Amino acid sequence: MSGKDTAPDEASSLVCYANEGDAAYMGFFGGEELSAFLEDLAASEDAIVEKIRLALPRIRDNTLHARLSEILAAKETNSRDVKSLLVKLTGT
Repeated sequence: MSGKDTAPDEASSLVCYANEGDAAYMGFFGGEELSAFLEDLAASEDAIVEKIRLALPRIRDNTLHARLSEILAAKETNSRDVKSLLVKLTGT
């Protein structure tokens, strides 16, 4: 390169074709790995939902009961959303 506004004589590095490679090779989830992650996440959400459902009838404090009911509703929504993502991913 001879001046400020001139292009270099040769490229400093080769063109990167990472976007054309396998996602798993680049460190992203592969299909099976992503499915397993979503299944695990859905199971975790379901476990929390079940624990809250079992606890609610035994909670006397109205404020705590109301807050846990809100959390239960949110967790039920989360569980449905994760299962929906899993269905979209796997088609089942």
